[in-house]
This record gives sequence, structure tokens and C-alpha cells, in this order.
Amino acid sequence: MPETSLKNVVSYESYIAEADGDFAWADFDERTAAGMCLHVRHHGRPKRRAVFRTGRIVLHAMAAIQPDMLNLSSREPVDAGGSIVSRQ
Repeated sequence: MPETSLKNVVSYESYIAEADGDFAWADFDERTAAGMCLHVRHHGRPKRRAVFRTGRIVLHAMAAIQPDMLNLSSREPVDAGGSIVSRQ
């Protein structure tokens, strides 16, 4: 680990060395709240909140990786049958 002036720094390797590798993943329903954003007005009082559910986050992640995984993005020309049209 590089030298640092920060206090209480722990290297990633030493942190994960303590794990036994037997992690029990929780089983959540896709409608379980996984995150929340709060929109605050300029005077500091909350205006509205948005709760993000587990299933929505998974769908968002899948949509975000499509250009890399499927070569499918909003910039790709697609014909009526759903096939990507080659650009020549």
C-alpha cells in the first residue's frame, strides 16, 4: 500500500483477508426499497423523495450496460424487425 498521511487507513487486501468467504446473501423481494433520493428546495426543506426498488435498480443497470454488452444503444439504427442495420 502506498504511503499516506491519512489516519486509520486499511489496505483492501488486509480488509478482505478477514472474510471467510461464506457470506449469506439476503433474499429480497424485487419491490424492496434499496435506496432513496431526496430533492431539497433552496431553503433547505425537503420537497419530494424518490424510493428506488431493487428490481428497478437491476433494470436500470441492465439498460446501462446494453451498449457494451449487446452493441445496442440509442445511436444504433434498428429496422422494424429489431435487427441492427449496418452502417456503411
